Amino acid sequence: MTLHNHKKIDGFDYEVSEYGEVRSLPRTIIRSNGRPQAVAAKVLKPRWNGGHWQVVLYRDKNRCVRFVHHLVLEAFVGPRPDGMMGLHLDDDPNNNDHLNLYWGTMQDNALDRVRNGKDHNANKTHCRRGHLLSGDNLAPWCKNPNHRHCLSCNRANTLSSYYEGDENHRQQLSDWYFQNIMQGV
Repeated sequence: MTLHNHKKIDGFDYEVSEYGEVRSLPRTIIRSNGRPQAVAAKVLKPRWNGGHWQVVLYRDKNRCVRFVHHLVLEAFVGPRPDGMMGLHLDDDPNNNDHLNLYWGTMQDNALDRVRNGKDHNANKTHCRRGHLLSGDNLAPWCKNPNHRHCLSCNRANTLSSYYEGDENHRQQLSDWYFQNIMQGV
């Protein structure tokens, strides 16, 4: 059996391990007949909320739902700084090891997704009209790898907005721009 480092969760009669296991602390309760009863420590079963693991903690009979990765960060890193969120270095919400977690910004989270190859836009190779998203055909105002836009389509859309053109016309116009951009014209 492996022993894990546990720390008490501030304000609650629970503790969290460095790997994200949450358990209640052993305690004594007073039963309705007035007799004390010892209650053993119990590991909580986390539940999946569709994006992260959560546990339900109780304090003074009040229910409090908390993210497991936030509990680990608060116990092993420190309180959440203003404007920060709990992030996973490997983008795996199942990995709540304290070495995989950090407080960061939304931009840090986006950069993690790009670095880990999980960002939809960073993985795009072609725009919706089939143009290659690289080199000179990337719109110059969005060289950020998680914001990629087709310069050919942007030019065609801008020109088409001056008069009414259907999607077929925009496709032809954007294809013409794409050819010129790729040929360096």
